[in-house]
Amino acid sequence: MRTPISLTLFLNAASIPTVVIERAIATYFSSRYENFGKSIAVILIVMQLTIGIGSFLFMSSNFKLFDSEKVVYCSTANKENALKSAAVLGFYATIDCISALTFPVLFCINKRFHRNKIHVNLSHRYQITENISSLQTLSPIVAFHSVFLALYLGALFMYFAIDFKFSPKQFAIYLESVQLTPLYALTLPIAIVWTEKHVRKTIQENCQKAIELTGSEAANHYFTIFETPKGKNG
Repeated sequence: MRTPISLTLFLNAASIPTVVIERAIATYFSSRYENFGKSIAVILIVMQLTIGIGSFLFMSSNFKLFDSEKVVYCSTANKENALKSAAVLGFYATIDCISALTFPVLFCINKRFHRNKIHVNLSHRYQITENISSLQTLSPIVAFHSVFLALYLGALFMYFAIDFKFSPKQFAIYLESVQLTPLYALTLPIAIVWTEKHVRKTIQENCQKAIELTGSEAANHYFTIFETPKGKNG
């Protein structure tokens, strides 16, 4: 039985969009996110479980768990539920691709907030900084996870959408050959280490630039940021 593998695959596929939604909420409600952040996390976890388990039950609703017929390669997705399988796999592949593209957009938005929202309170400022830090940390995970999983789900979607004429043994070979989890596991640590070094180098360069400011440059920088715009006092 591949039921545990299939169920875990769907829960795994639903996890990245959940993370992206959480970061999007933290971005657009950064001024008061700390007041309801825990509630949002609980709601999103329940939503992830509901979508993952629900899509699995939808796809395998006509699957005979204790069928006496002997099978060569037992898969939750099969020709009896090909249309359901194509719909579910296509849905997950699409939302994972969208998730991979959304993260850089959220990062750019938070960077713009960090530059423009200078006069906000300390809690709001901290949340924006925390958003940038978390997006930098999670970006390689989201990118690699979404791309590799989308390729795998897309390959399965093509099988059920086009109806390849594979024997059970050929289907087993095809299913395992498009499974990119080993490659994902090997490349993800490299991406995380590279990102961590890049972030550290960027911080050091920014600190060095700040230290090298002359007196007049620092004063000009201060007044550019903090001087009150004309018209608000008059």
